[in-house]
Amino acid sequence: MNEPIDGTFQKLNELAQNLWWSWQPDIRAIFRELDPETWSLVYHNPVALLQRVPPEDIARRVHDLEMQTRINQAHRRLQSYLHGGESWGVVHAGPILARPVGPIIRLGRWIRRYPVGAGLIASLFLGLVVSLAFLQSVLAQQRAAEQARSKFENTRAALFRAIGVSKFWENPDSTIPIS
Repeated sequence: MNEPIDGTFQKLNELAQNLWWSWQPDIRAIFRELDPETWSLVYHNPVALLQRVPPEDIARRVHDLEMQTRINQAHRRLQSYLHGGESWGVVHAGPILARPVGPIIRLGRWIRRYPVGAGLIASLFLGLVVSLAFLQSVLAQQRAAEQARSKFENTRAALFRAIGVSKFWENPDSTIPIS
């Protein structure tokens, strides 16, 4: 294989061996332009492309000035990425990483952005809390009334038994003949 002096084939091989190429459209284009037909046949696999295309054809395509410059630039970007200078997070999420926002701050921003919706949600929540408190107090009053009624019935029955009251007073609706 007649490799160019500047190591272009080695640079292509390094690019192909790192999956970083897969999310770089311009680097995918370099591999595609080396041999579009083979690129399709190997299902866009740059390693298989470099193994199938004869080195002379690669050297001929690479000697194109534009291709040589693009390969050198892509290799420099890969090296920068590998040495921590350029990552997806730094490039695309830098402002987010610089100012992380907590859930309380996001809630405050949402309330300022949608005050009507926040007011409706707050009123529904308040109504639910008040309704539950009212229901609890009503149930507590019913339990207390039931306990008082039960206590009264037990006391009355015990009193009637103690003083020997006739069956008439225990059941005033019945008619017991007086003898």
